[in-house]
Amino acid sequence: MQLIVVVFLGYKILHKKNNVLGSSIKVNTINRNEIVYTPDQKLRYFFEPVPKSTQTDKRNWMEKEVKYTINQAGFNDRFDYPIVKPPKTIRIMTLGDSFTFGVYVNTEDNWTELLEDKLNSIKNICPNTDHFEVINLGVGGYDIEYAAKRYINRGKVYNPNIILWFLKYDDINAINEWFFPLERKISEEMKLDRSSEEYVVSKDGVPYPSWVKGFEEFHKKYGMNSILSYEKNVLNKFNENYQGNLAIFTSDNSDSETKNEIKSFSRLSPNGHYFEIPGLSSDETFPDNHPNQKGHKVISDAILNYMVKNPDIFCH
Repeated sequence: MQLIVVVFLGYKILHKKNNVLGSSIKVNTINRNEIVYTPDQKLRYFFEPVPKSTQTDKRNWMEKEVKYTINQAGFNDRFDYPIVKPPKTIRIMTLGDSFTFGVYVNTEDNWTELLEDKLNSIKNICPNTDHFEVINLGVGGYDIEYAAKRYINRGKVYNPNIILWFLKYDDINAINEWFFPLERKISEEMKLDRSSEEYVVSKDGVPYPSWVKGFEEFHKKYGMNSILSYEKNVLNKFNENYQGNLAIFTSDNSDSETKNEIKSFSRLSPNGHYFEIPGLSSDETFPDNHPNQKGHKVISDAILNYMVKNPDIFCH
């Protein structure tokens, strides 16, 4: 199956919207040999990281190369986790896109790994609990539907106590299955247009022109009401596969409309919760607005603080 270029979608779709870490569209390519396609009749473009692999990344604004350790289950985690949860263990699972995957930082510096270490260094957070696991299902380029599919395919068997889902403006306003074929059509048209010879050029932090045009046409074609209705249906189907505690969070500097939409998504779950983390400053992000090591520490600290204040959500 011939597919379009797969990317880490760290973009912000409309530059008029504030978002967790900036306001411009960002597109960062990943290598095809670092992902596997597992399409089905419903999700034609679905992809996942290659299990049991070590992937490297280096941008011209990065001081050094970073490594992603993909475990045997295909998660960006330092450890392999047993399917059967050990006794006295709280198992946390994370869903999201490149901000959860941890693009541009070593696996051990991602907020999911930092959170796991911090939880295991503090005593008496949850009664009758000796250990915490934080399993990272985040993948760059995922929309809500792909994240839900990954949980059903890979995460459900691990029976988590709670799921943490990091959502931003671009997550709730992007539908890969609708956008990918539209962008492919536009890129093919731009190939034929000699004035658009650089349609495939994407410098660090600068998007492909076909993606910029693609999202403009995507929103014109479908409209926000149809997009949000689709996302709500996805979340309702997700809830059929997961009835445990679900904590959806976003940045406190997101615009009010985005916050309200994400909050409404959390209410679709019978055990849904919503909270906000601090927006990151420029010294806590990379030039393309993804969190750097400092940023990941801020995110992990904010989640830990929420957990400590809400043990009833996390300690079951």
